[in-house]
Amino acid sequence: MSEAKRVVTNFFETLNDLDVWQKLIVDDATWWLAGNLPLSGTYRGKDQIINNYLAEVDKLLAARNTWINTMYLAGDTVIVEAQTEAMTKKGKPYLNLYAFIFEVSGDQIISVREYLDTESSRQVFE
Repeated sequence: MSEAKRVVTNFFETLNDLDVWQKLIVDDATWWLAGNLPLSGTYRGKDQIINNYLAEVDKLLAARNTWINTMYLAGDTVIVEAQTEAMTKKGKPYLNLYAFIFEVSGDQIISVREYLDTESSRQVFE
């Protein structure tokens, strides 16, 4: 497995471990989330990504199972099709499909573009 794929696989295997994410994401990383959801937009820097986005997602979900369906590598770019089954903290089931485009440098993530079914998310979280 390439280093870039290993980094992205590790990210998905540690979805609830903010300490691991601190090591996986470069300080000046960017994360863009598609759509017009309350969390949609661009997050700049590791602190904003972890504290204003990823930690906020964790606050919405009581339990989550996310897995990679397929993974493609092109140089240091890793494209992932993933799926999540979860339960919200309000007791609603949450199912969604995702496409992620990760840019990796060495053993860290430098940028992520995340696409998802925003209408499905809106119906569950609003």
